Amino acid sequence: MFAKKREKTELIVICDSRTSARKNWGVQDINRVAINAGAFSDSGPTGVHYVLPRNGTVGNGRLPAYIGQHIDGLDSRSVYIMLVGGMNPSETAEKDTYTDGQMTALLGVVRLMLTKYPEAPVVPSGLVSANSPGPSFDVLGWASEHIGTVNAERYRAYLDNKVDPSADMDLSFVRNPRDRMED
Repeated sequence: MFAKKREKTELIVICDSRTSARKNWGVQDINRVAINAGAFSDSGPTGVHYVLPRNGTVGNGRLPAYIGQHIDGLDSRSVYIMLVGGMNPSETAEKDTYTDGQMTALLGVVRLMLTKYPEAPVVPSGLVSANSPGPSFDVLGWASEHIGTVNAERYRAYLDNKVDPSADMDLSFVRNPRDRMED
């Protein structure tokens, strides 16, 4: 069964591959690792919509209009953008290993997604899921700097109006992003 079209898009989620800078992975590498780990419950391509390798290119995963497969409970309402990297050389601790090319590509993809989904806030995966830490930089600060403070307003509106408290996920830590960033 292939992925289905997403009915609504409420979040633009930035995640990373949790790998060191030595692994210059692309979409096919992410696919291979996920398939070997048994991570896919459908036969669509990688669970994320975009993969940004260290060389600054943009790799296409699932089509942005289709449901991703990355964070349980958010897949049907999120677009996922994955940066390759985010860990120290031994892959034992987070480290900002992203290149300038990746950050430029990230800004381009985020701006494109905001033209399609103008109300969706840009958030880090670690803020909306305890099971998907990262990425290894302050996404909310970056978004405020590059797309303006409207991102924070979108995120507050999402929290106030969109989060279903009965959802099968622990979102208690989401309410105060500053506490999470200082950890």
